[in-house]
Amino acid sequence: MLYYTPGCLAGVQTDSASELDGHLALESEHGRKPRFLPSDGGITLTEAAQTLVQAALTVEQAWEKHLSKPFTPVCLTLYPHNRCNLACSYCFSGASPAWQKESLSLNAAHAAAQMVAKNCLLQNQPMTVVFHGGGEPTLDLVWVAHALEIVESTASNNQVRLFKYIATNGVMSERKARWLAEHFDLIGLSCDGPEEIQSIQRPLRNGQSSSAFVERTARVVRQSGKPLHVRVTVTPAALHRQTEIAHYLCREIQPQEIRVEPVYRANGNQSYRFQPDNAYRFVEEFFKARQVCRSYHIPWQTSGARLNELHDSYCQIHRSVLQLVPGDCAATCYEVCDESQARQCDLLIGKSDHSGNEFQLNTGHIHRLRDKLAAIPVSCADCFNRFHCTRACPDHCALTDNSPKGSFRCRVNLQIAERLLREQASQANSGEVWLLRIDQLHHP
Repeated sequence: MLYYTPGCLAGVQTDSASELDGHLALESEHGRKPRFLPSDGGITLTEAAQTLVQAALTVEQAWEKHLSKPFTPVCLTLYPHNRCNLACSYCFSGASPAWQKESLSLNAAHAAAQMVAKNCLLQNQPMTVVFHGGGEPTLDLVWVAHALEIVESTASNNQVRLFKYIATNGVMSERKARWLAEHFDLIGLSCDGPEEIQSIQRPLRNGQSSSAFVERTARVVRQSGKPLHVRVTVTPAALHRQTEIAHYLCREIQPQEIRVEPVYRANGNQSYRFQPDNAYRFVEEFFKARQVCRSYHIPWQTSGARLNELHDSYCQIHRSVLQLVPGDCAATCYEVCDESQARQCDLLIGKSDHSGNEFQLNTGHIHRLRDKLAAIPVSCADCFNRFHCTRACPDHCALTDNSPKGSFRCRVNLQIAERLLREQASQANSGEVWLLRIDQLHHP
């Protein structure tokens, strides 16, 4: 039998499980702290119960602290515009053609950077800037260059370290790819697999394949020595081809990490909607592909179940992220790409003043949104994965509806977490009782 709380995994022979349950109930009732933290293996049932209960109490305290702390973002995410050179079949943003104009102002970026840099200084944390968008940020490289200079100068003036990341579809000239490699610490590249899949899911606006561009950009980044991460979206049609996708990415793109996600809501496209019964097959294929990537020494991961982190949904107000979108405002959802959408969804949490010299947060609205997000849904209360799960986000928004237990994303997150824990258990010391500590548990 396996017993788990974030940061701690224990195993006990089945015939001793009821005895351990009794020790756990006793320790929980008295709330006693252990006199020691036992080494892995070779422990008693009482020691295992003490350690599990204390780990659970520590996690609950960390979670309460996370929920109660003010919103003081240390990461600045910039959506320069919503223009794109691709016509992705599952695009959530409905990005506009490259010639349409609506951009975030540099003044707003400057005002927001000052706020974030000051937060980083007060919290003694490095600052992160992310260039992302409801489109392709590199289509206006002049804007990106100016914004990067502004953020670098602001971080330097506040004496905080700066980490620079850009997410791109990779469709660009070789010269532009070299510029990205020279100016960013990490490049995130979206690629869904070999050309047959990529050309269907992520074609150019003229319908032609984008694969050759993506492969060239990856090659330029590799040659520069800069790290490269890949984001791959898996649709129902590609569910059974995950091992093929993994082989392709490892051979042709050669990233340091691959992050795979089941396709999100995809603008209501029914052909891209996973059904709950698809979860088991998805997870089976996910772990087959993960084994392929292991042979290349490349991690194959997903964000819905991260056992080394305490987290919930993707909401930016819970992730210390200030996300700016065109209209010079801040939105709390990464799927919100401009001011009108932020207002329509009631997710606008701040805006640059008319002078562009100060960025003002709507603290009252932020508190109201955080209060809605604070409670763990009743349907998730008895789930061992509740502190590691995105709770069906973004398919279901925790601010507007409940995360349905048994949905596709719920089942995938749960099954992946369980498989990962069983993998760790298989490496544990054998014996009547054993305990593993997950020492690299990152608190929010």
